[in-house]
Amino acid sequence: MSATPPKKRLYSVNGMVLGAVLGSLAAALYMAAHNYMALGKPVLARRTLRDGLILYGALMLGGLLAPAAVGWALIFMVLQGGLTWFLASRLQGPSIDWHQQAGGQLHSMFRAVLVGIFTAFLVLFLFAVIALPLALIAQGLA
Repeated sequence: MSATPPKKRLYSVNGMVLGAVLGSLAAALYMAAHNYMALGKPVLARRTLRDGLILYGALMLGGLLAPAAVGWALIFMVLQGGLTWFLASRLQGPSIDWHQQAGGQLHSMFRAVLVGIFTAFLVLFLFAVIALPLALIAQGLA
């Protein structure tokens, strides 16, 4: 009697890295949490989002404190991609491998690209709607 393959698709480690480079660490956080939920581990999904958002906040703060130059932007992109690869391959790599060996499928790289691009627009929107007005208000009060 053969086991039925897993029905839910997962994002690959490479997909998460691509999403992080295109969209930010927030895209990789979404994909990692999705993977944990698909694997039936909602506690790990919530923990990943909580801890990841703290790390993302620290990276964003570092980005705000860094000089405004293209070089720093590239450094932050590489840092987010490298950090995503390191953490995703260590924390989810074996589970993704098991999923594939059991006959489970992965989401396409195109979908990972779309998640990355959507996340980039979402982060820009949140920055424009929340952070920018707060900075302008703070300047007016100073």
